[in-house]
Amino acid sequence: MIDPAIRLGYKVQDSSGCCTIRPIINLCSPTRKPNIMIIWGSTSKDKVLGEGTFFCPSCRGNANFDHHRVSQYFTLYFIPLFQTSNLGEYIECHSCSGQFDPAVTEIPRDQIEALIQPCDCANCGNSNPSEYSECLSCKMIKPDQVFD
Repeated sequence: MIDPAIRLGYKVQDSSGCCTIRPIINLCSPTRKPNIMIIWGSTSKDKVLGEGTFFCPSCRGNANFDHHRVSQYFTLYFIPLFQTSNLGEYIECHSCSGQFDPAVTEIPRDQIEALIQPCDCANCGNSNPSEYSECLSCKMIKPDQVFD
């Protein structure tokens, strides 16, 4: 069994039959350097730059949005001190919470509607979402002349 004095960080010395207990480290020693732990790292912050209205491709209607910027910050002891880099910007729709590139606010409504319209397959007549490159029914590749 270990002596409780040893478990608490004390060293037992036995010289000429008597026991003395001394601390392992002399905390008052002028030559001892204190142990310093520095905690540093990085975190990201999301900042709202502005707001407005736009035609949301997800809602397929006019909606309000927030323009966000995400930046990376250097932290010391979990406190953000200064910005180290700009990670990007995005637009967030208030209605559907969809996130889009800020350029979507500059695209006219009719161009967005044309891009999200379903495509009809000339081979089988199936209506397919515009983001697919082939017909979901007959698996025919989507060349421009096959789809309307």
